[in-house]
Amino acid sequence: MRNVAVFIESSTQYGRGLLQGIARYAQLVDWRLHYEQGGLGREEPEWLQDWDGDGVVTRARRQKYSAMLGRRGIPVVGWSGDTEGVAVEDIPNLDEEAVGELAATYFLGKGFRHFAFIGHQDAMWSSKREEAFQAVVQDAGHGPLHVRNTLFGGRGSRKSEEADRDFLLSLPVPCAVLCVTDERGAQILGLARECGRAVPEQLSILGIDNDPLLCQIAHPPLSSIDTNPVALGTAIAKRLDRLMSGDDPGDPPKIRPVGVVERASTAWEAVADPHLVQALAFVRRSVGKRISVDDVARASGISRRALEYRFQEYFQTTVAAYLRQRTVDGIKKLLLETDFPLPRIADILGIERLQQLHMLFRKAEGCSPVRYRREHRRAEEGHLS
Repeated sequence: MRNVAVFIESSTQYGRGLLQGIARYAQLVDWRLHYEQGGLGREEPEWLQDWDGDGVVTRARRQKYSAMLGRRGIPVVGWSGDTEGVAVEDIPNLDEEAVGELAATYFLGKGFRHFAFIGHQDAMWSSKREEAFQAVVQDAGHGPLHVRNTLFGGRGSRKSEEADRDFLLSLPVPCAVLCVTDERGAQILGLARECGRAVPEQLSILGIDNDPLLCQIAHPPLSSIDTNPVALGTAIAKRLDRLMSGDDPGDPPKIRPVGVVERASTAWEAVADPHLVQALAFVRRSVGKRISVDDVARASGISRRALEYRFQEYFQTTVAAYLRQRTVDGIKKLLLETDFPLPRIADILGIERLQQLHMLFRKAEGCSPVRYRREHRRAEEGHLS
């Protein structure tokens, strides 16, 4: 049995997900985990300096002893929870660029033309999310991105909150707002209410990390990106296992986010065109039914040609492509949130032939539905093989 010390905060959903992934791996390979609860700003405990275990995973902000253990030959996978510490390129990490790209694609699919990012000026991971978000928005022909950055870890002073309100009031509406974390998103939702900005009609606000508590106590409930921390924790544990065995751990993987978990804060399409509003409402009502582009056109009250023109103008896509993406999103949701077999999923979504489901999904995602479920819904399994 190997003894592994773990110092990761349990105060955030991201940290708890990492711990869950590490714990599941530890149970499979019979590790004994030495863990003490602590927050993001924790310091490694004094007992670690004389520790004679087999390995360390540390995300403590003040890493006083793990570097010394590493020099003694005890493998350490360590990085800081803020802007300091070991370079994150040296360990498995979240694909920050993919997070920003996912958010931009999600908002573009809702027809937004104005975009904002609220992040941290002193955090590299925040900058990567911002840059990727901005790149996709600009490639779609929109911009400039409205940006408000503050110091990471700083408490919201009265002056800072006043600046946040001024920023929200300065945004054109409707505007898609990506917040760098759920904590920041919940703060912004409260300030939006205080300054009279309607959510989601004027400001559509999206967080990151999908913390159930923060997202549900926010008003309205906060939509968020599931960053897949369980899979990341498993990848970190597997890397440490290889180091402890004296094996080459290989290049550290980047873990991609699972997707957007939509709640009330973004449950609205940014379109003023009444015909498009009717078309989108018809599509939402028709989940589980087979509908065609002609059906959508009839529901919108305009010709198919006029509808196609408006879809291209607002969403940069065709009606058929929009319908396909809605179906793919429905498949992904059922794959991740249920144990339904594929024939049942096809029946729920009104897909007549199972082969059609496979072809549609593989073309959109580049893999089979079974592989997607295995690698994302139970992502840790993909890192144990």
